Amino acid sequence: MQKKIIDYMADSVVEEISDDAIEKIMKDWESVYCPLSKKEKEKICFGDFKWHVFSNKSYKSIEGEKALKEYNNKVSRIFYVIPEIKIWPKEKAFMCKNLPPSELATKLKDFYVFPKNLAWSMAFTHEHRWLGPYFAKHKNFKILNMKNIQSVEAIDRGW
Repeated sequence: MQKKIIDYMADSVVEEISDDAIEKIMKDWESVYCPLSKKEKEKICFGDFKWHVFSNKSYKSIEGEKALKEYNNKVSRIFYVIPEIKIWPKEKAFMCKNLPPSELATKLKDFYVFPKNLAWSMAFTHEHRWLGPYFAKHKNFKILNMKNIQSVEAIDRGW
C-alpha cells in the first residue's frame, strides 16, 4: 500500500483539515492564483488539476528545479498541505509546522503547499519532471513573505 503524504509528515502535523475547511481554503487560493472566469478555467482544464493554471501560463510561476530551490527557502509558522481530493480521495489535507520536504515531489501525487497567508504556493504534480512542480508568488509576495519571516523570528526569540 502506497504511503499517504500525511504519513511523511507525521511528526509535524498540527491538525487535519475538514472537507468544509478545504473548500474554503481552496476558494481563497483560487481567488489569488486563478482569478479567471469560469470559461477561462474550463479552457485550461482547471477543474481537473488546479496546477493547470501554472502549466498553461495563466498565472506566472517557475517550474522544476528552480521551483524546488525557491520552495526550499520558504518559512512560515504553519503550512497548508492540500491534495487534489478528487484525484486522490484517500489523501488527507492537513496543517503542519515544518515545510514538507521537496523530495515529496517524487511521490507523483498532486498536492499544494502554501502558508496560511497565501504569500506563495507550491504545486507538486503527478507529472514530476515533465510538468511541474510549480512555484508561484502572491502579487503582494514581499509584504506577505516578510510577515511570515517575522512571525518565525518572533517564535525563535520566544516572543
